[in-house]
Amino acid sequence: MKLTPQEILLFDNIAFSLCEEIDIFYSAIQNKEFSDAIHYESEIRTNLITFVDTLENCNEGPKFKSTLQKVYLISMGAFKLYNP
Repeated sequence: MKLTPQEILLFDNIAFSLCEEIDIFYSAIQNKEFSDAIHYESEIRTNLITFVDTLENCNEGPKFKSTLQKVYLISMGAFKLYNP
């Protein structure tokens, strides 16, 4: 069976999307207190500034990993935003 270039591209896109979903799921499970909380817009900005500061000052270990996962969750929009 020979795949067309379009079928290969489709498979590549599906595989990439699946990997992203797995990354989001894993990050959310590892940071449940962050992913379950409801965040205000201003809080997200403050959190990002704190996260960047943490990443600049800590380049390994569990705190670094957790912070990086939280930044990933924010960048992927995988958090609950307060919506009155």
